Amino acid sequence: MKQSGIGLQLALLMFGMQPLLTGQTVVNGGRTQIGPWDASGASYTLPAKRGTTAQLPATCTQGAEYFATDAAPGQNKYLCTTTNTWTQQLTGTSTFQQLGAGAVVRTVTSKLQDVVHVKDFGAKGDGVTDDSAAFEAALASGAGEVRADDGIYVVNSQITLLKNQKIHFGVGTHTVGGIRFSDSLTDQTGTGQIECAGSGQSTLMLRNGANVDVITQVNFALLTGQNSQYGLFRGEIRGCTIDGNKTNQTGTSYGIRLYGHGLEMTDVSVRNAYSDGIYTEWGLDSTYATPNNDLEGFFTGIRSAFNQGNGWTFRGPHDSDFVEVILYQNGGWGMQVQISSTYNGNGHLASVNAFLNTLGGIYSNSSFDGSQVDATTVTGWGMLIDSGAGSHNLASSEFSGPTGLEVRAPSQIVSGNVVNTTTAGLRLNGGSGNFTLQMFNNTGYQIDFANEVGPSTIIADSANAAPGSMFNGTPNQADFIFFNFGGVASNRYVSWPAQTVHVAGWAPQFPQSNSVMAVINDTTQTGTLSASNLQLSSSAQVGSATFATLGSAANGSMLYCSNCTQTAACAAGGSGAMAMYLNGAWSCGGSGSGGSYTFRNNLTNTSGTVDFTPLDSSVMNAVDDFLPGKDTNGTIGALHWDVVTLGTTCSNYMSQGVVNHPGIFFLNSGSNAGDGCSMTLSDSVDGAVYPFANLAAGSWTYWELQAIFQTDASSVSSARYLTGLSDNQSAYHPANGNEIGVRFDSAGGGCPSNESTTNWVYEVIVAGTKTCLNSGLAVAPNTWYHVRIYSTTQGTIQFQINSAYSGSVTAAPTANLAPQLINMTTGGKAEGLFVDWWAMKIQGLAR
Repeated sequence: MKQSGIGLQLALLMFGMQPLLTGQTVVNGGRTQIGPWDASGASYTLPAKRGTTAQLPATCTQGAEYFATDAAPGQNKYLCTTTNTWTQQLTGTSTFQQLGAGAVVRTVTSKLQDVVHVKDFGAKGDGVTDDSAAFEAALASGAGEVRADDGIYVVNSQITLLKNQKIHFGVGTHTVGGIRFSDSLTDQTGTGQIECAGSGQSTLMLRNGANVDVITQVNFALLTGQNSQYGLFRGEIRGCTIDGNKTNQTGTSYGIRLYGHGLEMTDVSVRNAYSDGIYTEWGLDSTYATPNNDLEGFFTGIRSAFNQGNGWTFRGPHDSDFVEVILYQNGGWGMQVQISSTYNGNGHLASVNAFLNTLGGIYSNSSFDGSQVDATTVTGWGMLIDSGAGSHNLASSEFSGPTGLEVRAPSQIVSGNVVNTTTAGLRLNGGSGNFTLQMFNNTGYQIDFANEVGPSTIIADSANAAPGSMFNGTPNQADFIFFNFGGVASNRYVSWPAQTVHVAGWAPQFPQSNSVMAVINDTTQTGTLSASNLQLSSSAQVGSATFATLGSAANGSMLYCSNCTQTAACAAGGSGAMAMYLNGAWSCGGSGSGGSYTFRNNLTNTSGTVDFTPLDSSVMNAVDDFLPGKDTNGTIGALHWDVVTLGTTCSNYMSQGVVNHPGIFFLNSGSNAGDGCSMTLSDSVDGAVYPFANLAAGSWTYWELQAIFQTDASSVSSARYLTGLSDNQSAYHPANGNEIGVRFDSAGGGCPSNESTTNWVYEVIVAGTKTCLNSGLAVAPNTWYHVRIYSTTQGTIQFQINSAYSGSVTAAPTANLAPQLINMTTGGKAEGLFVDWWAMKIQGLAR
């Protein structure tokens, strides 16, 4: 009967009993249902079962419902969520269950509260209304994510994210009064995210007159410059354009200014900041358990342009990565990378382009490595590596500006292009390194060795360099420089002070050092090669021609004539000879030919020059030139000088690598009185001494001796020095001896007058009788002296030191004399003498 009753009521409902249902009460099986009801289109469904909690059926089909009459109000409903599983609905009847295994049932209310929207708190998003209060309330709600999309928002107040909170801005230009991350002064809990719809879609513009940073953090002022290990940890900014609205600010205002580590920025554009576009800083601490994850910053797809200060001041976090960064038309540097005692900016750069920034492209007093780093400007530097910087390793880079790349610190490694510079392409100003450069359209110096602290290795190709623009200054003598150049020969020349090498239109000038120039496989180089002292390798060639092609040339020109005869006047038909152009004709010399090669006199200190011909039939000239160097037998110089020990101790050796000297020969005494060295023109193999005869008489017109040496580096208080000529090479002031010399004796040399224990003394001894002249020049330690002894009149000896302090002694020995240099000690300490050069010439000897 119960079932038939139910069927009757259903029949009545289906066949027009509408009036009965409208606003009426229908009793069915003890349950009361209150209208109005609209059952049109309804399917046949039994109402939910009712009963107590204890009566909950043991089995159910997913989707079935049960109403527990004894449950707490609002929690009466049970839902069969899976077969034979009942789940109590705790807050009303609206539920949500995520797809996938293990998903649990939640209320819709709980699900909707996962993300908070500022409109939930009354934001208008109409681009006019100040929605600051709604933003503050939404952030204060503690939601993990606060969304501000679906509108254009004005937020004139500075808002602050809670720790671990994210805010998302939608498409459009939103006005803000500044956004701050919550950081920490005591731990690593400060973090958060600012996200936008894309840097080309969402803009956060600072309101007029705000004079604050667009994005910063709560405690930045307490953290900066303190070398703190805390601050902002893993803060993120994504997909935003940050506009500082600089024309409507009057005080300090950065686009982004953060102190922290693990920072991450992706697809961020910063523009129009009153101060720097981006400023990041982090201390020196590296003690965390996972430094690879925590200490670096990761910056990808960043643009910073049109800011009044630097595009990016980077003071940390150290070991950061920069990928696809553009820094454009900023009022300071494009990027300024810095290190100090409280912060450390260094990292790894890839595809970084800093161009048209006022001060320059990139500045660094720190260190970093990278590839495809372009630093160009029309003012200042393309890149400046400042004093105190560590090493930089850059590949495939490009530098441009008045100065393309200036290096003020050693050990840099750079390869790339240097283009369109007007002052210098590469300037080594206190720095050095390894440089491989392609140089184009540079109108200033290609390389400026203004103040190089070497050594450097430089391999460079320069195309169409302007005349006179190759190099400036003097390179370190340990440098290796390979320079390849293009353009016409008239543009290939360099200006380096001191000795000059001329090759065709190229005229590089090398310093007085061990510098070497090589012209490799270049048949166009047909100019003259000149130097005061020039040594060619065994494979070097001066030039070649045939007799028919000798033509005319400048006096002194030399060529190898492949078919010339070895005769005084060159002629065809020979097997080859060296040809020299003299006085309008070619001479091919030859053995016994009486050729008249002219040698230039470089020893006189007069204003003019003197030519003398050693093979002239009427006069004979003897010249010896000593440059330090030992052969395998221990003999010194080309004519075999030798060293004799005075007293008990003498040491000597060859020293190379001294600046501006081809080599130095060092004489050192012992510390006992009388110890020392005598270096004389002799042959240790033959055991013979080779003196000069007739220096005081005989048939000659002029003789001269010169020497360059340096006194002991620390003191001359115990020194005895002598340079000149003597008839006894194994003693100092022998009894009845003969001598012509410039000497210093700290204990006194025994002259009857004009003696000095502090000044150089000019001394002539004839058979033991001394005639002296005080030069007036005091002897100082660690000082170079250039001594000249000469005679133009028989019986008179003249002296000079350093082209001054002239003196003349009218006395001259007739004994045979040999060149000698003496270094001794009077006792108490060892003394040293550094010999750089010695030369002697005798002119006008009759045959």
